[in-house]
Amino acid sequence: MPVFTCAEMVESCLAGQDDGWRHFLTQYLPFAAALIDRHYPELASRRESLLREVLLRARDQDTQFFRDYRGHSEREFLVHLRGHVLRVLEENEPGAAPEVLLEWDDFERAFASLTALERQAVWLRLLSPKAGDMARLLRADQPSVDAIQARTQEQLRAALDHWSADLLERNRHRLADQARARRTVECPDPRAFLRLLDGQNPWRDREEAEHHLAACWYCVDLLCRFREVARLAKLSPPWTPAQAEPYARAIGVAFEQPSRWRRLLGSV
Repeated sequence: MPVFTCAEMVESCLAGQDDGWRHFLTQYLPFAAALIDRHYPELASRRESLLREVLLRARDQDTQFFRDYRGHSEREFLVHLRGHVLRVLEENEPGAAPEVLLEWDDFERAFASLTALERQAVWLRLLSPKAGDMARLLRADQPSVDAIQARTQEQLRAALDHWSADLLERNRHRLADQARARRTVECPDPRAFLRLLDGQNPWRDREEAEHHLAACWYCVDLLCRFREVARLAKLSPPWTPAQAEPYARAIGVAFEQPSRWRRLLGSV
């Protein structure tokens, strides 16, 4: 099977070529499985059927999922895939409407004084409230993260007339939609945040990025999603063709079978 870059895989899938779909199945469907486990562990017993739905939806409408992709790197593709997978999961496990609505203006006012790091801690809790790896994602020590969490919850409580410990979690979809609608001309190219995560920005660029993050929830959201997908990608090794075969059959794709001689040599 050819070795693909992410961009080549997208082009191959758009062209309806099986090699691209085989690459997607073995390299990226495991990432989708990791997303299920992270965000909806209660759906673990339905993982296989949900992954089939994720796959079929990616193939639907003349591969609209791939046509909608506008990124230039693998982590940008993973963020795009993350959104696709979570939409499927949220349809299958719709959350209850929040008893107390957290309006965007109140959210923004409560956290107006937070640093870039503190904003990311708030947002990571909002994005994946069931995960316990925030310190690892932020590359910070656990006591510091715990202190940020306690302090920001107290700030939110003090800013509101009605508060509950799960207020952010209950309002997470509404708040995420609000943040993603707030991109401005000042927002840097997404690849600037990838360089930031990789430690490739000179100190001046890093300082400018952190200054921007301290005032822009759109970019905080994007950076946090980059952090999450990078970690999940490391925790979801590729599948073998045998593992991917049941999903390949669902979209009419077959993995090439080794020749008789290769099978014999492989068993020696």
